[in-house]
Amino acid sequence: MSRMPGYAPRDTLLVLDDGYTARGRLLGKPGTALGKLVFNTSMVGYQEILTDPSYAGEILVFTFPLIGIYGATLADAQSGGIHARGLIVGEAQFIPDSWRSDSTLSDLLLFEGITGISGLDTRRLARHLRDCGEMLGVITSELTEAEARSALDNAPDFGAVDYVKEVTGGAADWKFPIWLNSMLMTEPWDLIINIGHVVPHEVLGFANHNKNYFIGVGGKELICAAHMAAARICARSKMCSFAIDVRSC
Repeated sequence: MSRMPGYAPRDTLLVLDDGYTARGRLLGKPGTALGKLVFNTSMVGYQEILTDPSYAGEILVFTFPLIGIYGATLADAQSGGIHARGLIVGEAQFIPDSWRSDSTLSDLLLFEGITGISGLDTRRLARHLRDCGEMLGVITSELTEAEARSALDNAPDFGAVDYVKEVTGGAADWKFPIWLNSMLMTEPWDLIINIGHVVPHEVLGFANHNKNYFIGVGGKELICAAHMAAARICARSKMCSFAIDVRSC
């Protein structure tokens, strides 16, 4: 870990719903974060991903080993703040190396009140999530392992919480998160991505009676609609929880 002068690591615990545990060092605000763990394989764009509204209620696991290299800047925010509940990284960089940087990643997490953990083997954790599926987890610098497990036992089911209302303020009838930075639509299928990245292709797939299945990868997104003859894989910040079987399109 690249540390700031005078930085004293604080032991932090990760506990998953299936019993998986790991210990690391505090990143961001001391405290406890509870959410659904998802992993992301992107090598850049960590601030865009953290501020992506589609990650509301989720704890992000970055498989790229070093996060925070170029710090953070307001210009890269995709919304009004961080929507992810927590952050898990292999190694955190506390001294950013970019002229665009307004702050460090750690400072951004502190400002937004986000608790994270560093010093974990995030690729091993990603394989665990890939094999066992997404699940709730707790990052804590203040609870014992028994207390963390109790918090998980008493947590509501992730699917029972309306995170769309949280990120839209309850005023959106479209039921899709809103992004500040929109890509230019150069082809008709871009509209699907532009409306909401991941959610629309799942909705379209179910509505068209396509076969949906869990896909445990991040950084790339499978886009498929009823009128398309083939699927397209695009670079995206969001981990796809589900993909559409192109044979059913």
